[in-house]
Amino acid sequence: MDKMRSAPCQLLVICVIVRAALDNDGAFRITKKFMFGDVLFTWNGNQNESYNVSITKDNAGIYWKHLNNSQYIENNAWSFNTLEINVHRLNGEQVGRTTYTVQKTFSQTGQSVTLSWSTAFFPSAGVYTVYHTNKDNKSIIELTSNGVTNMQKEKYEYHSHPYNSTHISFEIKNVSLEDAGYYAGGVTSGAAWLEGGSILIVNDKPSKPIIHGNLTIKEDSFLVLNCISQFQSAPEYYNKLDSLYYVWFLNDTKLANEYNRTLRRHVSRGDRNSQYSCIAKNAEVQSDMSDPVRINLLYGPDRLRINSFINDNIELTIKEGEAIGPYNCSADCNPSCDINWQYTDLDGNAHEVKTSKNSAILKININRTMSLFSCLGTYGSTVRLERNMSLNVQYLDETLAIVNGRQDTSQILLEENKTLHLSCYGNGNPNPTISLSRHNEVIETLETIDDKWLNHTIERLQCYNSGTYKCTSTSAGFQNKEKRITVSVQCKLRLDTSFPIKTQYSAVVGEGEVIPVDVPVIANPAPLKSNVTWSGPIESIKVDSAVTRGQTVYKHTIRGSISIDNEHRIGNYTMMFNGEEIITINIYAFKGLPQKSSGQNTVVVLGSAVGVTLGVLILTVLAAVFFLKRKKVEIIRKSILIENAIALEGIEQPSDDYAVVNKNPIGFQKFENDATIEDTDHMEMYANTAKEIPKGGKTNKKMMNKKIRKTSGPPKEVIPEDSASPEENPDGLLYIDVDFANELENPDTDEKPVIHGDENRTDYSSVDFSKKPPAEQETRKIK
Repeated sequence: MDKMRSAPCQLLVICVIVRAALDNDGAFRITKKFMFGDVLFTWNGNQNESYNVSITKDNAGIYWKHLNNSQYIENNAWSFNTLEINVHRLNGEQVGRTTYTVQKTFSQTGQSVTLSWSTAFFPSAGVYTVYHTNKDNKSIIELTSNGVTNMQKEKYEYHSHPYNSTHISFEIKNVSLEDAGYYAGGVTSGAAWLEGGSILIVNDKPSKPIIHGNLTIKEDSFLVLNCISQFQSAPEYYNKLDSLYYVWFLNDTKLANEYNRTLRRHVSRGDRNSQYSCIAKNAEVQSDMSDPVRINLLYGPDRLRINSFINDNIELTIKEGEAIGPYNCSADCNPSCDINWQYTDLDGNAHEVKTSKNSAILKININRTMSLFSCLGTYGSTVRLERNMSLNVQYLDETLAIVNGRQDTSQILLEENKTLHLSCYGNGNPNPTISLSRHNEVIETLETIDDKWLNHTIERLQCYNSGTYKCTSTSAGFQNKEKRITVSVQCKLRLDTSFPIKTQYSAVVGEGEVIPVDVPVIANPAPLKSNVTWSGPIESIKVDSAVTRGQTVYKHTIRGSISIDNEHRIGNYTMMFNGEEIITINIYAFKGLPQKSSGQNTVVVLGSAVGVTLGVLILTVLAAVFFLKRKKVEIIRKSILIENAIALEGIEQPSDDYAVVNKNPIGFQKFENDATIEDTDHMEMYANTAKEIPKGGKTNKKMMNKKIRKTSGPPKEVIPEDSASPEENPDGLLYIDVDFANELENPDTDEKPVIHGDENRTDYSSVDFSKKPPAEQETRKIK
């Protein structure tokens, strides 16, 4: 039985050798054997003979190799598609040539793959075995010409039909890394190695990478990171030759031209928040993305930032006492910088305000000693940054006034002809405008200057220099600062000659008559009336004196009341103050004036003697003109009354008597063209005229009986029947002793009648009996 089984096997080996011989060109037979990724070429030459061998890989390039034996091994032959070898003796004679074709199939774990190759023949008797060689050699399929005799069906499926076909094909299901390796077939394992077969390369995705490296790094240095991943493919000889390459990502963005396992990259401040990740891959598969890593970049501050200020030079204008801020000073540092505020005073001294980590908030009330605020940022022991804010502190102090070297005074008393030195000082930023003014009857600005000091000097003080002096400091945006000083200049009493003084008086002698004599004087302090005395024509004379103050502290009027009750008091009068003669006046007797009805003389003070003569002449002319004008007025007035009386004929009269009265202020009439009277202050009044018009009025009786009727309501004011009848004065004006109400200004109809006597008379220029009361009077109801 063994002899029978060995016979077909021997026949198969012979056939393989014959085929190999047919594949070879030359005198020598070259055999090819695949062994764990390498191919062994052997030929039947002399073992002690040397040869030159040329090898061509994938038809690209030829290289020669000198051999001292009759075999050659091409390492990692699996990585090529074809290998051609030519064997030459040293003399150049070619003794053998053959070509080896490498069949490779790639698959990924979990897939199914079909492998196939061709064999020289299929044994008609016996078993054809398919072998899998990886780390060891094992049979996986046994078949005969009748079918498969041994196979793990859940793993493999044979496809070739008929079963004795020389084309071998089968499927491997759910491929794993263990399925990788060399597959070949034959009647024996030795024959299988000589047969053509196929390499199955199985790829599984590399393990998820882990990034290693020093993640804490200073800026402006190089970052070195390693992407660590395990290559998961088979067979082992494939892993040795094939390699992974890597793809790096910065913030999920692929880095160009970075494919090495190690990443070396320069980092700057811009990378402070960056994170890195990577994947590992080969031509077939790639790994999952690694977990990102964030570098801890160490960097100091590049600059300090204060709120939203962009410019380096910051200047703030602020009033003293106001607060600045809050201003936040910060810096971008890792680790955090030390940030603090300080201010520099006008003398250059620095004062710390506040210190905190990474930021500092400034809020402080400002005073004038502060000139500069600085934010300081310190990083380690070498880096120090500074950001400044300069201040323009504005202020305005109280105004100072210095009078004759004295500062703390609000009033000063000086003698006349002394010198006054007055200085005003105003301190502020910016420099204020200083002004000096004096306040008496009027406000007078004496000086103005745009400086801190204003100096004003009065060499010889006079009484009129007395008053209130005001120093004022003015600056935009501030309330004015003022200082008042009252200056009182003492001066002896003397006449006030700023206007003419009356010294001549004329009097009509009469009992009880008194001449008031006003003497304007200048004096400070005010004169006492007890120090005022008078001397006159007779020794025993008594003059009452009174002192009144004028508009200023140094102006006064002394009034002496001189009685002229007999002719002996006519003459010169001298006023003295503290026994010193001040002024002498003269009083003249003026004769020829009428006596008062009571027997007393009417004293008329007309002025000087020249004034009396001129006054008499003027009065005479005015009297003549007035008499002529009055006659014309009388004629016009009577003509108007007659026309009104005629116009009232036939008008039905009411039970009450009214008239419209034109009211003019007494003595305020003007005449134009000798025929027209214009009232400069015209008011229409309504009056009861039930009483008879006096005979002197020369109006006809018919007109007097006419009555103007008011349709409703009682009269506003009624003259009682027992009151005196109206009279005409010498100028032809009608006296009506009733308080006439202006109907437009006093619409109240409930007001009770007001009756007046002779003590409150009013002059009226004319009475118009033809006019009716206004329409608004007719609407009033009688209550």
